[in-house]
Amino acid sequence: RGDKVIVFSDNVFALKKYAVRLGRPFIYGPTTQKERIEWLSAFKQTTTCNTIFISKVGDTSIDLPEANVIIQIASHFGARRQEAQRLGRILRPKSRANSEFNAFFYTLISRDTSEMYYSTKRQQFLVDQGYAFKVITELTGMDDDQDLAFSTKAEQRKLLEEVLYVDMEELQADEEDDEDAVRRG
Repeated sequence: RGDKVIVFSDNVFALKKYAVRLGRPFIYGPTTQKERIEWLSAFKQTTTCNTIFISKVGDTSIDLPEANVIIQIASHFGARRQEAQRLGRILRPKSRANSEFNAFFYTLISRDTSEMYYSTKRQQFLVDQGYAFKVITELTGMDDDQDLAFSTKAEQRKLLEEVLYVDMEELQADEEDDEDAVRRG
């Protein structure tokens, strides 16, 4: 369809893991200004870069009016202001003349986690603002699609092991670098 997709992740490990696995560019705190400009320009001006992964550094400092889809993975407690900022990214006027493009905002949440509680609060905020949403608990046909990343049980198990055994010092350093970049704006 030609969608322009931003994948937001507040967890730098998840951001890098998914972006690298899917062969997509990612922007987070330590990303150089030169790299940011190159990737953002490619996203805005070409059809070869339709998906970009961005940490919370993109909540307020990056303008991508071309985006019409946001997928939120790993949002740390997701403040309502952050949710509104991200939603605003895809509601901006588009330069496309074709009216078939709509805005879609997806949040991936794991069952039986603290994320469930916070997502309910964010949903209520969106309803209070006049937005509609739909909770999807199962995607039919997903188990049959072998072209998807992490589609096999072995790949899923390997990803889980990597998450469980991540080097916490390295992870903490990445998260701190990202926070520093957010504070600097």
